Amino acid sequence: MSTDKMTEYIEQMAAKLGVAAEHVYGVLLTQMVAEGVVYIIGSLIYLVFFAVLVRWMYSKHVETRNNYESDWGIAFPLFSIFGGVVAIAALMMAFTGLLYVMNPEYYAIREIMNVIGGATR
Repeated sequence: MSTDKMTEYIEQMAAKLGVAAEHVYGVLLTQMVAEGVVYIIGSLIYLVFFAVLVRWMYSKHVETRNNYESDWGIAFPLFSIFGGVVAIAALMMAFTGLLYVMNPEYYAIREIMNVIGGATR
């Protein structure tokens, strides 16, 4: 889609909202950066929480193994596998957030195209 056509769509949206097209686009850019920051912070909080929890569970697992108790026998490996998969998803979310912060224009245009309904990823 050409830039002129996109500008026309943005101006139509702005006319419906009653504000200038530049203001709408500026708000979208700010929103994309904010979403990226939220993705990054959220994923980092999860990763820190997961690392602390794994460390605590590992110490309990070793403690029970040394005392010949089997309470943690299957729970620790299952938790580690499940938590590891979620940690990979958190890393992907952090990467996506970084992309939102580095290139908010692309995601703002993508959002406009999704609203218009003429484009898919």
